[in-house]
Amino acid sequence: MYELSRIRLRTVGPPGARFHDVTLDLSGAGRPVGAEQGALFDATATTYRPSPASLVLLENGGGKSVLLKLVFSVVLPGRRHTVGTTNTRVLEKFVMPKDVSHIVLEWMNPLTGDLLLTGKVLAWRNQVASEVSDNLRERWYCLRPSDEISLRTLPMAVGAKSCTLDTYRDELQEEYAADQKLDLYWTRHQGDWTNRLQLLGIDPELFRYQREMNVDEGEAANWLKLDSDVKFVDFLLRAIVRSEEMDDLAALVSEHVERLASRGLLLTEREFVAGALDLLGPIVELAEAARLSRRRAEQAARDVVELGGRLRVRARNEQGEVLGQRAKVVKSQEELDELTHAADRAETIVIELRRHLADLKHKRAQRELTASERGLSQAQALMAAWRETSTVHEYDDSIAQVRALTDLIGAEEEKARPALEERDIAARRLARSLWATADEAAQTASDELKRAAAGEKEKSAAQDRAREAHRDATKAEHEAAQFDQWITGLYEDIGAAVADGLLHDAAALPRTVETVQEGRDNAAQRVTDLEREWAELADREALAHDELRKAEAEAGDLRGRRDRLTARLDEVRTQTVRLEANPRLAALLDVPDIDLERDVASLLDALNTARSEAERERTELKVAESIDEKARLALAAGDLLPPAQVISDACKALEDAKVVAVPGWCYLAAIPDIDRRRDIVERLPHLAAGILLHDPDDIDRAREVLTALRPQPTVFVPVSTTRTFIDPEAELTGGVEAVIPPHPALYDVDAAAAEHEAIDARHAVHSARAEELSTRIELDGTLTYALTDWRTRYPEGSITALTEEHAGVVREHTAAEAKVVECQELLQTHQERRQKIKEELPPLRETRDSLTKRLERLKELANRHGHLSERRRGSMQVRLVLWPSGCPRRTRRRRSPSWQQAGAWRRSGSATGI
Repeated sequence: MYELSRIRLRTVGPPGARFHDVTLDLSGAGRPVGAEQGALFDATATTYRPSPASLVLLENGGGKSVLLKLVFSVVLPGRRHTVGTTNTRVLEKFVMPKDVSHIVLEWMNPLTGDLLLTGKVLAWRNQVASEVSDNLRERWYCLRPSDEISLRTLPMAVGAKSCTLDTYRDELQEEYAADQKLDLYWTRHQGDWTNRLQLLGIDPELFRYQREMNVDEGEAANWLKLDSDVKFVDFLLRAIVRSEEMDDLAALVSEHVERLASRGLLLTEREFVAGALDLLGPIVELAEAARLSRRRAEQAARDVVELGGRLRVRARNEQGEVLGQRAKVVKSQEELDELTHAADRAETIVIELRRHLADLKHKRAQRELTASERGLSQAQALMAAWRETSTVHEYDDSIAQVRALTDLIGAEEEKARPALEERDIAARRLARSLWATADEAAQTASDELKRAAAGEKEKSAAQDRAREAHRDATKAEHEAAQFDQWITGLYEDIGAAVADGLLHDAAALPRTVETVQEGRDNAAQRVTDLEREWAELADREALAHDELRKAEAEAGDLRGRRDRLTARLDEVRTQTVRLEANPRLAALLDVPDIDLERDVASLLDALNTARSEAERERTELKVAESIDEKARLALAAGDLLPPAQVISDACKALEDAKVVAVPGWCYLAAIPDIDRRRDIVERLPHLAAGILLHDPDDIDRAREVLTALRPQPTVFVPVSTTRTFIDPEAELTGGVEAVIPPHPALYDVDAAAAEHEAIDARHAVHSARAEELSTRIELDGTLTYALTDWRTRYPEGSITALTEEHAGVVREHTAAEAKVVECQELLQTHQERRQKIKEELPPLRETRDSLTKRLERLKELANRHGHLSERRRGSMQVRLVLWPSGCPRRTRRRRSPSWQQAGAWRRSGSATGI
């Protein structure tokens, strides 16, 4: 159930309590929507329900009852349901002739906070107040507010001028066509509106109960002071049973009760009346004959005294009515011209506003397109930069690895440089010492031989020299020990290499060096190949990135084109299906289905033809109404049918000329005797349809006045006197064979009443038919505008071209998406290969570096091993020189460990080939 939130009233109400444009705001004063407590730190705005109860304080006559009547007229349709009264014409007093009255109620759903607008619009037909209730047009509508359409922004006026009911409805229909979420609904039938309210969740029955309780200006408390069961049952039945459903039954029961109660009296009365009629029958006949005689005798006097005054009054009334009707015609024509001019100006304004709106939408679309393109360029540049970050990281990693390798190589070279320098210095020193020792030893031996031959005399000197030689030999032995130590270090290094797995066999040192050299070269070549492939893959990946960006950009452009074309095609199809689903179009062509592309020309022709036929029929109805209007107004005033207009104009001209004249039908109607009237009409129909003068002396004056009358009549107008008219001997002149009987309503009150009923019936039928034709013309006009606008927006063949263009763009987009996938797969392949290379390179580099180190160590051992025989010969030469076969045993036993180790190597076979 919805709750009332706000009320807006515009140009409605009686003069003393009128609402020009008033909004009663009851919103935001109740509990929160849904009555649920939010989170403690929830920063969202809370929506509150409307006020659960409101009090309006106004002085007497301030408009409280008017407010309730207006509000209830929206939710409880029907003039018989007006709050506080049983008068069905109250609402007619609330609408002025020029008013377009609006009563709009805004409701809120207490559970969801959704808003709903229900409204009612009232306006007099042709903006002329009337006593006829049907001339007050009533329309009900409902919609759901949006950002553009709300209670405050309803298009009730253009500037300071109120919109007509039809214009207001057209404006809302246009807004509904632009935004289907409004859920707009219009109706002019009370039953349809009641059903709609029930579907929306607003129960009119509840308001009917409230109306029953407030039927006496809100004194609901009186119903709580019931002092008997009968009154309570009566109150309960009135509250839950519709009064119109029980009125007939109550009248029937009351009538039957009265008849039963007075049955005995009625029987006695019937017997009395029957006896009285039997006795009074002859007396009545004689009295009737006497009354007829008196009436005939007094006829002339009554005609002179009474008829003259009545005719003058009638003439003055008719003259005033004619002037009033002419003024209304002139005023209606001016209003029609003003409305036509206003409609043309409004149409021009609407066209210009639509053009301006389209221009603004186009500019906004251009700005959005420029901003989108600029954002796309920035996004593409950013994506390209992010894609290149991997290359930068890889480059930084490569630089770091090169620097690490360079530092490692430098460190190893720095570490090995002192040992190499010492090795070279020691080798040069050893060589110089060996050659010097050898030369010195040979020279000493020669001197010893010479001194031995010289004799014993130099024995002491020889012993001294021998001791000196011993010291030199000791020194040479020390040098030989150094040779042995170098050889021992070589064997130890070879053993360590074998123990470390660098060398399997000392005899295979050269072959191992070649094998390690080959493995190191293969590993280095593999690293070089992978690094070259890495660089090539980086170039290919960059190219793949470029191709992918191009493909994605092309796919994005095609996707945008596809989406725009899809939206346009959906819009075209939606509008086309909505128009083709209109049953009016199928009925016009009498076909089961409509193909708008094929049938639009035929539909426009059929609509134009239907509108022309409806307008022609409506014009005919208006002409028939205008013909009956004067007679209807005259009969509504209680008179007979008026005479022809030319007769009335002639009588007015004679009255202005001071000639007493009266239409024959008016004079005839004043004769009380109906039989006499019929007799006169049969004898003198031409005089009854003409002009009668009271004074025969005024005939010449009347002839002058009527001869000068302009415009001249187009029918025969006889002029005679009242004396001739009532002469029982007067008859038609010769030559007239037959006369069309005139309408009896011209002189007979009963016939006039019957004619009044017939004219009222025709008026009701014509009004209903005219309303139906107006609605059809309006709907056909809307359909014509919709079809013309559809044809203008989508010329012949444009929908097919749009469909083909959409299909082509879809195919191109599919191909572009496939190309994007292909580029992504290629890029992924390159990236996977680079990742694989990235995983393979570190172990290969480690293998290459380890093989390089092993090769350097093996080469160093091989180089030292290559000088082994030379060092061994030097050591043997030193020992042969210092310790010949004749030297003491103790000295010969002191052999170098290197010789012992060499012997061990030879015995174990580990030094084969050394």
